[in-house]
Amino acid sequence: MKVTRKINAVLTFVFLLVSSMGASAQAGYATVSGKCIDENGQPITEAVVQMRGTENGQKYDIKTDKKGTYFSIGIQSGIYNVALVKNGVELYHRNNFQVRLSEENNKLDFDLAKEKKESPKSVVSEAERKAHEAAVEEAKKSNNMNDILAKASDAVTAGDTDTAIKLYKQAAEIKPDENYIFGKMGDVYLGSAKKATDADDRSQKYQSAADSYKKAIELALASVKEKDKINLGPYYNNLGEAYAKNSKFTEAVESYNKAAASAATSVKPSDAGMYYFNLGAVMTNAGHSDEAVAAFDKCIAADPTRADAYYWKGVALAGKAGLDKEGKVVPLPGTIEAFNKYLELKPAGPMAAGAKDMLTYLGSSIQTKVNTKKK
Repeated sequence: MKVTRKINAVLTFVFLLVSSMGASAQAGYATVSGKCIDENGQPITEAVVQMRGTENGQKYDIKTDKKGTYFSIGIQSGIYNVALVKNGVELYHRNNFQVRLSEENNKLDFDLAKEKKESPKSVVSEAERKAHEAAVEEAKKSNNMNDILAKASDAVTAGDTDTAIKLYKQAAEIKPDENYIFGKMGDVYLGSAKKATDADDRSQKYQSAADSYKKAIELALASVKEKDKINLGPYYNNLGEAYAKNSKFTEAVESYNKAAASAATSVKPSDAGMYYFNLGAVMTNAGHSDEAVAAFDKCIAADPTRADAYYWKGVALAGKAGLDKEGKVVPLPGTIEAFNKYLELKPAGPMAAGAKDMLTYLGSSIQTKVNTKKK
């Protein structure tokens, strides 16, 4: 007999799995078009309409023409966060735009004069855009990257994430092949997302963080410099966190596994244990106890002295405990051993009291298997 809360968790997981399968089965391709006009009623040329799927993971970049219009076929149906970007500056964005197969043409126009009236803070003015372009050109002339990066770092310290992002984007335009710039940008987006109170804004920032880390990974993989390869582990780890915070657990698992694989060939192979621990934490929070136990086992194999891995492995296993015919708790094999190992490594650790309470609840002297002998 399984514990009720575990049955509920499993049913929830199965429901989510079936739902995702249903969504995939219904996927198809559609047409998207629109016109982009600035505050003065002029077409926004040489801009890019960036579409980022919140469910299907698809990413499209569509350029505007001389009339400010854009058009693309073959866009997978689903919900997208859409941004209008020119010269690295986001002029406006719109979340949760639905691309439907039933629509002959899914239209999405950008009229900045209208948008500014309705939401002034969401539109980058012409003056701000020109100031950004001038700053980029000035930076290119002076090539003073250290100054830009120092200012970006100061902005992060001051909590001014918007300025930090703008500065990192300037740096990326000057040196588009430097992975660490995109890595830093991802860090800022990730930190900003954690503080966001609006759900759509938070989701968009997590997605922006993921996009930045993916670009950093792409550049690091293409680099011939050994120091760039060392960055792969942290990039994949942070990408996994961005995905997990956005409830994209399949992508998160893949990212953490790649982080651990990268650590195996880095200067600190022991980091693999940390990445597997993070994966275990994600799976625990998502209610996927089997995957959590597997991740903590990998963490322990990489770093046998990591006490908290034993504790959380014990927690994941304890959630799957059953009851025998007399109503006594029957823990799975390894549960009691995990809590005891934590206490052995950290007898006065921050989770020592919790480990002792769990052992008392489970009963350290009871069998770890139900008696199944034939009568």
